[in-house]
Formats: sequence, structure tokens, C-alpha cells
Amino acid sequence: MPALSVAEAKELAHYVKQSHAQIFDTVPLGKWLTAISRACGFRDWNVMSARAPKLPDVTHDTWVYSGLGFAIVCSPGGAASYHLVHDRSSNLNMVQVAEKLAQTIAASVEHRFSKAASKFSLLDPVEPVEDWAGFNRHKHRRYSTALPPVQVTIAEEEVTIWLCWLRPSYELRAAYLGGSESLTFYSLDEQSVTSKNECVTTSFLRVLTGKSLPKRHCYYCTELPNERQTYRLMLVQEDSREGQSTQHTYDNHDSAAKQTVALNSSLGLSKRDSQVISAIFAQYDPYYEEDYFDDYSHYND
Repeated sequence: MPALSVAEAKELAHYVKQSHAQIFDTVPLGKWLTAISRACGFRDWNVMSARAPKLPDVTHDTWVYSGLGFAIVCSPGGAASYHLVHDRSSNLNMVQVAEKLAQTIAASVEHRFSKAASKFSLLDPVEPVEDWAGFNRHKHRRYSTALPPVQVTIAEEEVTIWLCWLRPSYELRAAYLGGSESLTFYSLDEQSVTSKNECVTTSFLRVLTGKSLPKRHCYYCTELPNERQTYRLMLVQEDSREGQSTQHTYDNHDSAAKQTVALNSSLGLSKRDSQVISAIFAQYDPYYEEDYFDDYSHYND
């Protein structure tokens, strides 16, 4: 894994500070810089900023994507530990980043996670995502809409792990006309689910504990084929394209959506959890446009 540069560490610290704001209230940026430097193997930020590369070792004037996993391991009565895995190879895979992070944690902390029971949740932001203002690079920092971390609990909540899965994208611009190299960040995208709908945290816990998590279920609101403005809640299983119909039927989307959130909340699921669980089903959900046919036979002469 390549060394994290000072520039990348600064961006990550800003993101993590914003992401964890509703969990670790008022933690200053300097403490997050120290946490990241320790995760990278340095004593503190002063040492990292002096010894780590200032900029990433990448090709100039080329858009670069990287994968990053950052973890905070907390246990009752013990000091928190920080862990980071970073990959900017051309064939990077977020699942592999998660698996490597799990191996790093298992090898460096005193807890024995093997065969331990675990669960996780993708926390919802205090301000709903749909209410966020449109992104404008000139007015908003990349981390102004940072999503909360993933909360993992292990061994009946004896250990809590906070996880960030990120896909930074940036460009290292070459020095021109006597200037210096510069790094331009384009985004710090949260990626708890891969493009193939693989849940990154599930892979992380499978390696950390040696146990596969049971498939979860959630409620999903669908519009019935051939019936405009009729919505039914389906009970769907994680990683499945099939769903079980329920008795919950509504004639308006707002009521159906509100009940979906309420039922999923009763199962201990956040909105983001529900999106992950129903991701495969949503791909195959039959929208009424696919099967609805207007009858124009009465226009025939």
C-alpha cells in the first residue's frame, strides 16, 4: 500500500471531522490530524508532516482515483486506536481495502475478534441528504456534506468501531513557468457499497471475525405495475432480487414512504441501511412504465 501524503491526510482530516461531528462533538481538526498520523505509523502530526511525502506519488496531469478505509476502534476503559489502509493502484478494489483494514486491526489490537458476534449500521445524517443544497465547488468544501461513519459493534457492544470508506479523486498538476506542483481534489466520495452492490462493511466483518453475517431484511416501497399511483411495501432480503408482498398498500407515495421508514426503523435500520439491503431488488423492481399500456383501440375507425 502506498504512503499517504501530507496533502491527502489534510483532506481526510477535514472529512472525518465533518463526518464524525454528531458522534464526537467539537473535536478540533488538530486531533484528527494526530489520529490520522498515528494510523499511518507516526507519533504525531508534526512528525508525519516532516517525514511523509508532501504530495502523492502519481502521474502528473492525470485524474487519479484511490480507495481509503479509516477506522477508530473504541473499547470501554481503553484508549481509542486508529487504523488506515490506502490504495491508489489502477486495479484498486474497495472490498480488498476493507479486508486489508480488517487484517490490520486484528493484528494490532489486543481484542480477539475471531468468531465474535457483530452488527453494523450506516448512520443517517442529521440533515436529510435530499435537503442538501446543490453542490458548488466554489461555495462548498468537498466534505461539507460528509456522511456519518459506519457504526460497528462487536461482542455485545464491548467494542465499537467507526468506519469511513472513501474514494478520493484528484489530479497532481505539474509545475509550470517556475511554479510548484499542486494537488487539486475533485471529490471525497463515500463508498460503503461498490458498483457491484457489494457491501464493503460486510466484507470487513467477515475477515475480522471469521463469520459471515446473516442476510438482513427491510421494507421497500414499490409502485405496482399497471396500477398508477398505487404503492405496496415489499419485504426484501439482502442481495436478493425477489421480494415478499405485504398487506401495506397506499394510494399516495408520501404515505407509503413514511410507513416504509417507520417499519425499517422498528427493525433497527437507518435509511442508508435500507438502501444497501434493497439495492439488488431495486435494480429489478418493475416500474409501471415497463408494463403499462394505454388502450387506444377506441380510436380505431
